[in-house]
Amino acid sequence: DLLKVSRIDHGVRAAEDPKLIERLIDEQIPLTVCPLSNTKLCVFDDMSQHNILQLLEQGVKVTVNSDDPAYFGGYLTENFMALHDSL
Repeated sequence: DLLKVSRIDHGVRAAEDPKLIERLIDEQIPLTVCPLSNTKLCVFDDMSQHNILQLLEQGVKVTVNSDDPAYFGGYLTENFMALHDSL
């Protein structure tokens, strides 16, 4: 409430808190998700474990993004393809 955010970057761990998920849905606060960096940083062991589908099915607004492509590999298209191929 103090920060008055309009989005949450890298918010995939929000799925662990049902009250937070409810608030994200009610207030239509989107999560910006960077799938390739999520696996590179071991948030998920591999892309097939990514929770983006769970978030979408719950009604959370999610955008797919790239995160420092030179370091993590993969521009936006590669992030979409990685999700497509794994989910």
